[in-house]
Amino acid sequence: MQVKKVPATLGWRWVVEGFTILFKSPGIMLVAGLLLFFTLLITSALPIPLIGPVLPLLLTPALSFGFADLTREVAAGRKPMPFSLFAGLGPKAAGLRRELLLLGVFNATATLVALLLTQLVDGGGWSRLMTGETQMDVTTEVDVETFEAALVFMMFYAPFQAAFWFSPLFAGMHRVPAVKAIFYSIVSVWRNKLALIVYFAAWLVVAVGWSFLVRLMAAVVAPSAASMIIIPGLLVLMVALYSSFWPTYRDIVDPPLGPSGLTG
Repeated sequence: MQVKKVPATLGWRWVVEGFTILFKSPGIMLVAGLLLFFTLLITSALPIPLIGPVLPLLLTPALSFGFADLTREVAAGRKPMPFSLFAGLGPKAAGLRRELLLLGVFNATATLVALLLTQLVDGGGWSRLMTGETQMDVTTEVDVETFEAALVFMMFYAPFQAAFWFSPLFAGMHRVPAVKAIFYSIVSVWRNKLALIVYFAAWLVVAVGWSFLVRLMAAVVAPSAASMIIIPGLLVLMVALYSSFWPTYRDIVDPPLGPSGLTG
């Protein structure tokens, strides 16, 4: 296993490759994306004391690994089943499941600590928005304290995002223990920060371009025509985003060759 330093120009190519992989097997990728979305949605609504609200955070590393492994199979020309999304939690996962769930515990802890810190700034306003206790729409006014709380959340949580960015794949592809996977992820992200900045900036451009297109259709054609493409378009963008995650790892880290043995 070797962590490489790649040129910044790869950032845009990863975004393009995300769409390329999606349209290589759109049925598989879109169904897997829907499974991911509904799994997080359903688990967040489960009435389980204490664990219920953080269950999506606990499962995110395992689902991230499953989706990346599925993407890897599609990129290689294979046809995995969409339910391979749950490979990191399945019977073949064995010890891997423990490490992925441990990463989930770290992820949930970091998120909860970040939310607790924001309560010192705005008394819990941002925390209620993040957990869905307060609904927000275009008419909602965001006060200065809530905006400052959002900045505190991002400043605290951003370093943890670097720690968790590649950690599910280090754990899954290379069977690295959770703590070491976090360390390797930090090193990988830091060594390739310019390429990843370009990558995130490219996705921002795509998102802004998509928003502009929807607004243009609403103004020129009809609001109903724009509304008809919003949900399908957002699904395509979300799946393309998740599909682009695997190329970032493939180019930065030397992954093992051949099928993982978990994807069905």
